[in-house]
Amino acid sequence: MKILDSKEVFEMVISIFVIALIFSLPSIYKFLIYLFATIFAFVLHEFAHKFTAIKLGYFAKYKANFKYLGLSLIVSALFSFTPFHLKFVIPGAVLIYGYKYNLTRKNVVWISLAGPLTNLLIALIFLELPFTFAPLMVKINSFLAFFNLLPIQPLDGSKIFEWKPWLAILLLFISLFLWYI
Repeated sequence: MKILDSKEVFEMVISIFVIALIFSLPSIYKFLIYLFATIFAFVLHEFAHKFTAIKLGYFAKYKANFKYLGLSLIVSALFSFTPFHLKFVIPGAVLIYGYKYNLTRKNVVWISLAGPLTNLLIALIFLELPFTFAPLMVKINSFLAFFNLLPIQPLDGSKIFEWKPWLAILLLFISLFLWYI
């Protein structure tokens, strides 16, 4: 079984470039730095979802949502010229297909937790590393974790919040703490 097909790779590459562009706004000259950080954070986040789903017996595939990617870019570009610098990032999702057995709520939560927990772990690791780009890695990973943990459909946080509200709130606070360190 191929881990990624060519369409999935293409959609991930487009998503990565748009996310890196969003993170680099309004300072486009930092695009390459944000591109590196985004590749690392985004790919590991999506692979965590994908491989957790596969491990649980499902077929999973990344699918970009080009409408939301465009909306994310427009909203982020507009807010980049305000004091808020709001980043709005909804690139797509790992979709689960061809269930071997029914998709249980517990499995949905495990798959949903995999991405944000991966980002939080990466942020914690980079928090202790002496690299020049380490603070950026902490920021991007904690932001991706925070955004994905919001209890809004179709984000990961909505599924986690339905299952264990206290856990969703705790993870949101951890991601916010890491974001503002």
